[in-house]
Amino acid sequence: MNETMLKKQLQKIALTSQDLVSYQKSISLFLKKESLFSSICFHLIDSETLLTRQATTDKKIQAIHPQLMSYEYLDESVHTYRQMLKTQTDISILSQLANPILIDNKKFTEILAPANIADEMRIALIYQDICWGFLTLFKATDDGFFTKGEADLLTYIAPFIAAYLGKSAQFQLTNQPLENQELASFIMLNKQLELVGYTHSGESWLHRLQVELQLPSNQIPIPLQNLATRLFFSKEPSEKLLLSLDDGELVSVVASRYVTPLDSPKIQQVSITFQEPSLSEKINYQMLQKQLTAQEQKVVGYILSGLSNKLIASELAISVYTVQDHIKSIFTKLAISSRNELLPQLIQKNKVKKSKNYGS
Repeated sequence: MNETMLKKQLQKIALTSQDLVSYQKSISLFLKKESLFSSICFHLIDSETLLTRQATTDKKIQAIHPQLMSYEYLDESVHTYRQMLKTQTDISILSQLANPILIDNKKFTEILAPANIADEMRIALIYQDICWGFLTLFKATDDGFFTKGEADLLTYIAPFIAAYLGKSAQFQLTNQPLENQELASFIMLNKQLELVGYTHSGESWLHRLQVELQLPSNQIPIPLQNLATRLFFSKEPSEKLLLSLDDGELVSVVASRYVTPLDSPKIQQVSITFQEPSLSEKINYQMLQKQLTAQEQKVVGYILSGLSNKLIASELAISVYTVQDHIKSIFTKLAISSRNELLPQLIQKNKVKKSKNYGS
């Protein structure tokens, strides 16, 4: 398929997908028709924390996904998502690393090879200097390694996918609104990411995500898996992720370390709680989704604090004219015309309409 046909097919998928879940699945099917790989994992991420908001995976990868996520946080890890962004690497292929001797690579020998996987390609989905997700492709042992031609094709395709994710702005996870829930709305996972306890409302949240993401009832959604795994390998007492609901409302998902009193301290569990986000969390999230620059976010903070343009200019050591330019840009991105509209716009439920110009 030539580049013109590829572009048309990608645009067709973007325009006909009803939501991000269907888009992920359509892209996965499209790539499989190109015979590029045997398995896939398509992550949509929080661009600040790199935690997964939504993901589709093959059954083969679901079986080893907990081990793959654990590997991400090992000190000796190579070929990780964080390293890719740190080194500004758009595509990373395991078999083509600087030290490509796979027998010396723990990820290959302990996780991939036992699953009959010969190679892994990771693609960062970057749009307007923000990473919105990752595509991870796997080749079966019988299919050999990824080639330069396959990498070149993914290099061409990736910007179209990234543009769709970036222009969609808010990730839609469930078609049910966040309702007033009992205080203890949580589930418990052990280090093997197995469900070991829950409250009634916590179980309802788990089921809600499973239904929306079209997962079986015994599978923990990948965003929750990644959140728990990150905590297990972190020195922090908790980790947090914001998820956006279909109606635009946000829910805060917090993973907290918990050790059962009757067990050995080495037997750890994680409590994952669903709760209402704070006002500042809502504002910061919306500013990121609306793609405000770091300087524009500072200006918003000063405006919400009641500072005049002159005082903002003094605080930021810039001219009043520059402040005015920033405010004009902020108003354009938020589709408002006055300071009085700023806070309501940042905290209201915004269900983003799909753009009809993806990947152009």
